[in-house]
Order: sequence, then structure tokens, then C-alpha cells
Amino acid sequence: MGSFSMIARQIKTQVDATLSPAILSAHLASRALSELNAVIKSGEAPDYYDKFVDGRKGVPESSVKPDGIIVYRFNWLAPCLEYGLNYVKKRSPVDSGTFQDSWLAIVNGSICPPDSFKDIPLDAEVMITNFQPYARKIEVGAMKTISASKGILTSTRSALRRRFRNLEITRAFITIPPGLIEGVPYVLKKRKTVRNRKTKQITQVQQTMTYPALIITRRI
Repeated sequence: MGSFSMIARQIKTQVDATLSPAILSAHLASRALSELNAVIKSGEAPDYYDKFVDGRKGVPESSVKPDGIIVYRFNWLAPCLEYGLNYVKKRSPVDSGTFQDSWLAIVNGSICPPDSFKDIPLDAEVMITNFQPYARKIEVGAMKTISASKGILTSTRSALRRRFRNLEITRAFITIPPGLIEGVPYVLKKRKTVRNRKTKQITQVQQTMTYPALIITRRI
């Protein structure tokens, strides 16, 4: 499958003006479906998309007006997420398998299972992250015993950028909100020193762990 890119295609047809409106609508619907199947089969587009017929979302192509418009908006986030998760898992160190199995997708702040990828909104913020407490150490190469796995998300980002050029893909260290995953985020043993400039008071506060992640959004 080749690299995904933006697709903008207008179908122009010449038909007999004497045909009935019903036949003209059927002809337009047939051509639209034919083009849709062709770009999906060729790998130019994913099979995740929103459909608009004369501005109405989700209605059948057959309802198009004789001079109407059918628009397909392809959702690149779903295939990007699928590809990205497979990529990080293949490059993860495998001992007990816990780290490899701890990769997950977070969509707009909620965990998104694979069977829901097709429902990801086009304007969603998608993240790939690993919730194990040593995920950051592995990413930055601080675990000497598995240094060969350094930069898993860095290499994944490069691979995704080459393949999904119409998406914004960045690496960051995020805080996982409490309650999203049981026992996460972890609290670091080392406390952070905070100094109040006015009162000169020094306090020690707990620090929550941050986790390496890829943040994926649609390029405007």
C-alpha cells in the first residue's frame, strides 16, 4: 500500500438530458459508488469515511438530486492509529509481554478500543501511549538493559509522517488523567521542591508521572 495523500476528485459526466430525473439520480449515484470503491480498492483512501448527499450526512447515494452533489470525507485517523499501534508493538521489548500489551489509543480524552476506530470523529485528537511506569525510561534510553528499544515512538512518528502526510503527528510526554486507567498515573517517589517567592516558604509536592505519546490530529 502506498503513502496516503489528500484526494480531491470531481466526477464529470455527460448524460442524455431527456432522461427522467430518477434515471439521472441513479446514474450519478452509480458513478459516485464506482469511484468510491475504486479509490478504496487501489489503496488511495481508507474504508473509513463520512458521506454527504446534497449536504445530508449518512443518507444513501440513491437519494441524490439529478443535479446534486455527493461528497466523501475520508477518515485518515483510523488507519493511522491502526498502523501506529501495530508498529509500536512490533518494536517493543518482549519479556513478560506486559509492556507490549500496554499500548493503547486515547481519543478526545477517553480510551478507544480497536473496534471503535471506525467511529473516530474527523476533528478528534488521537494519542498512542503506553501506561507502564517505565515507558518513559524505555523511550529516552534510560533503561540500560533494553537500550536497543530506545525511541520507539520517535521511529513510529517518522514512519507515520511518511505514510500519512495529511495528518499532524508529534511526540510529547503527557499526563494520563486519574480514573482513566486503574492505578494510573503513578506518583513519583521523588518530590518536587516549590518555593514561594513572597513568603520564602519551601514545600515538597508529589509529582505524577508523564508518559511518552504520539499526538495525531487532522491537518487543517
